[in-house]
Amino acid sequence: MVVFRRGLLLLGLACVSLLAAATAHADSWSLPKTEIYTSASGAARLTVTPRAPSSQLAYFEDQVRGNRPAGQRPGNRQASARGRLERRGANGRWMPVWEGPLVNEVAPVDVLVAGAGEHVVTFDNWHMVGWGDNVVVIYDRAGAVVRSLALGDILPASYIAVLPRSVSSIGWRGEPRISPDGDRLILSVVIPGTDPGADTEYVELEVTLANGRLVPPAGPAWDRALERAAQAAEAQAAGEERQRAFMTNPLLAPTTTDEGDWYVYLRDAFFRLNWAESMGVSRTVVVRSPLAPDYTLSVPLVRDALRDSYEPGDTLLLGSPDQDNLATLLTAEVRRLRPGALRGLRFYVVADDARWPRFAAILAPTGAELVQLDPTEPIPQPAERLRAHLQREEAP
Repeated sequence: MVVFRRGLLLLGLACVSLLAAATAHADSWSLPKTEIYTSASGAARLTVTPRAPSSQLAYFEDQVRGNRPAGQRPGNRQASARGRLERRGANGRWMPVWEGPLVNEVAPVDVLVAGAGEHVVTFDNWHMVGWGDNVVVIYDRAGAVVRSLALGDILPASYIAVLPRSVSSIGWRGEPRISPDGDRLILSVVIPGTDPGADTEYVELEVTLANGRLVPPAGPAWDRALERAAQAAEAQAAGEERQRAFMTNPLLAPTTTDEGDWYVYLRDAFFRLNWAESMGVSRTVVVRSPLAPDYTLSVPLVRDALRDSYEPGDTLLLGSPDQDNLATLLTAEVRRLRPGALRGLRFYVVADDARWPRFAAILAPTGAELVQLDPTEPIPQPAERLRAHLQREEAP
């Protein structure tokens, strides 16, 4: 049996779950392995042996539970990464200089060795670039820590706040290097407003290796970087204000034909209406306006969506800035389906009151549970979802 429901009736449901908003880029890490880092002169090298967790999952679970060392393999007593510095002798053989624990819990991400091993510098931590009080660690010729720096020791907090981020890391640097005289570490710092990649811009900052002190940055390049950071902060604040307004105000259907706007509308309408049910979206399809130059690319999406395999309780969201054209496409595609082919699927369709009976008649043979999304009716934000969003904004 086909069930017809007005989507706005779902707003009366109690709100009991939280929706996690994706605000950072995804990333992936492989488990660390032993690495050898050789100085530019070839006179010294550092071998890093990581404290490899048994798995990423075990590491994350222990992190959440506060277990240390996180993800430790059974029987492994290694508490942190270890380093072994060697110097090449006159006969070409590697001679040990020092060996001991590094301050990284699992492993550093990068290492530089200066000259004949006068200094070793490690950068960041496995799975958390830019975080921690050991973003940059300088070791002397005997393996003692000269200084361990957090990102806040290198950059202003306002600058860090607008650097690009992934789920786990802050994209703060490019490739560092040691100065030709071996006295300074030269950091290549990302200029805010640029994403990591081929077009990323950088500004150079220097750290004295002997004492780990940052050389006070100055000059036109640094001034420009600060200006870009200020511009990025303004853009970020404006974006946060738009997001706050979007979350606070009733949701309205787009007045544009932009495909992205319609995707946002469909998905947010769904989550506003189903906040209490903790449901997920199985598939979202937007059919472009027939006037769009790439309209034909979206036509097969309707066919693919109707012929996809669904499990009971799955959901399909379908909308278009041109409802009449969408109805025509659906008419042709539904005729190719066997009766009841979409039974068990909850099918959301954007249609106003005048057109809804037509859509209902077209889709009735599919056996899907149909839900109308009336683009003329604003959809309020559930109070609990708004409260959760505001709490995340206020969190440090």
